[in-house]
Amino acid sequence: RAELQQLKVQLDPHFLFNALNTLTAEIPERPEVALEMVQGIAAYMRYCLDHMDRSACPLVDEIEATRAYLRIQELRFDAALTCSVEHDPEAEDFPVPHLILQGLLENAVKHGLRPTTGAPLRINVAAHLVDGALDIMVSNPGIYAPGRETAGGLGLINIRRRLELHYPGRHHFAIGQDGERVVARMILQGAPCFA
Repeated sequence: RAELQQLKVQLDPHFLFNALNTLTAEIPERPEVALEMVQGIAAYMRYCLDHMDRSACPLVDEIEATRAYLRIQELRFDAALTCSVEHDPEAEDFPVPHLILQGLLENAVKHGLRPTTGAPLRINVAAHLVDGALDIMVSNPGIYAPGRETAGGLGLINIRRRLELHYPGRHHFAIGQDGERVVARMILQGAPCFA
């Protein structure tokens, strides 16, 4: 439990600072966008604080946090980013580790945005039940570079360790190339050990 709490605290919060800086720039020029950003940031922070003392939550809560986080990013990057989030309604009560998708979402935004191409970044998040297991995929355009996992930061290392602790021998986590998209996939079987 202590290690899980430590791993949860490590989750990179600098998206909040980036969002607040963007918000500051939007206030004078696009106050309606700034207002929506404030509401999105508040919703996301509420989720983080409401679940601070819990290691796990129902998938539906994590999906709502995912939508709030991605909406903040859509507002931040305007037309350069679009997102879709889908899930099976029957999977809504499936327990998942709190904020388990945040690192994947941050990577999708960070590594998926390519200002030189001019094409918008499309991030897709999908969660489905398959034979009683929860199958979650996060995908974005790009070229997968495995060295980024260890060179860039702790996000993926954090996810791997949290999955090992919550689902020992009952999970699968992989990132790879699928055509022109990078796909991160996790499969979770049963309830997490620390709920």
